[in-house]
Amino acid sequence: MKLPKFFSKILRTMNWRKIAKVVVGALLALGVVAAVGAVVGSLGFGPGGILAGTAAASIMSSYGGFVTAGSLCAIAQSIGAIGIPTSKYVSACIAGAMAGLFAGDATSPRL
Repeated sequence: MKLPKFFSKILRTMNWRKIAKVVVGALLALGVVAAVGAVVGSLGFGPGGILAGTAAASIMSSYGGFVTAGSLCAIAQSIGAIGIPTSKYVSACIAGAMAGLFAGDATSPRL
């Protein structure tokens, strides 16, 4: 089946390298956000609270019983309890795509 001229012209003029950089940037950012959730869970921050005998328990004990709102321990527990919101995944994808779009565009001398 032959494509209409309009579509074949679009496909010929697309910058495939730039598209690939955008896709790779978005996927890398998405992977980083997913990895953060996995690491937080593996440290012992979970939906039922901090698990005894884990690195999370050691982190919490270093606060001396007083974990302040907004601290690293509190943020990690929030991530462990409810997960990372979808909006953070979307934001990371957009930021990664933008980084990929502009990656390597700076003018630099070629050797």
